[in-house]
Amino acid sequence: MSRDSCNHLLELISGHSTFNETQDPIKLQLAVTLYRLGTYGNGSSVTNVSTKFGISIGAVVKYTDRVIDAITSLSKRYIYWPGPSERQDLGRQMALQCLPKCIGFVDGTDIVFDEAPHDDKELYWSRKKKYCIQAQIICDIDRKIRDLFTGYPGSVHDAKAFSKSPIAIVPNKFFSAGEFIIGDSAYAISENVITPYKRGVQGITPERKAFNRHLSSHRVLVENTIGLLKSRFQSLKSLRIRVSKKSGHAKVYFDEECQSNEVKSRRGNLKREALFHIFKTLQRNN
Repeated sequence: MSRDSCNHLLELISGHSTFNETQDPIKLQLAVTLYRLGTYGNGSSVTNVSTKFGISIGAVVKYTDRVIDAITSLSKRYIYWPGPSERQDLGRQMALQCLPKCIGFVDGTDIVFDEAPHDDKELYWSRKKKYCIQAQIICDIDRKIRDLFTGYPGSVHDAKAFSKSPIAIVPNKFFSAGEFIIGDSAYAISENVITPYKRGVQGITPERKAFNRHLSSHRVLVENTIGLLKSRFQSLKSLRIRVSKKSGHAKVYFDEECQSNEVKSRRGNLKREALFHIFKTLQRNN
């Protein structure tokens, strides 16, 4: 993070109620926290950080908690779903890419823990053989994060975790008529989530393969966004925290979908076919 960015962040959090005059300077607390968030492995251990800054281990923990509280209080200012007017602008930009009314891209990522959770650790064991929690991220064409949904343990599939997010449960609050986001084939297709064609028993036609490549060439933006996020905040690659019910992360119980997945899929397939025909027409004209 640049010096200017650090100073700007310092200005933004300085007035937060978690800080007071009896504490060490906010600038020091911020520096400790950013160093801890920007490293992973042994480099981010509280022992290493306390030695580097010449403070106690307890101070490292307190500084980090305070600064994160202050930063998260600003989250709605910087991570927010676009309003109707902005969604129209995003849709017009994507129309130039043969994807009219596409307003973003979704993908899941694992937030890995450095050690196994204390409680229900089997729930956090992912298919990648790591203990982690799920994070669903939606970004727009400018790689700006528009929505973040997290909390489900690593054993939960991307599609399942996304299906429990507010955007999936009440899409009418987030999408106007015809608007959608693009996900990979792991997600269930619906009116508001378009995914690539899957290879059936008889294979897939060359035209549909080309359409899938077209979707993927744009969906990669969300993968780039996640990569940039973890590159900046490297602690996300291996969080050195102990997860337990006592620390605030309770066991997740699974329930059945109350809405018809069949109806959602049918509408999504119709939407994808319409986009496919737009893509084919433009390809032929070119």
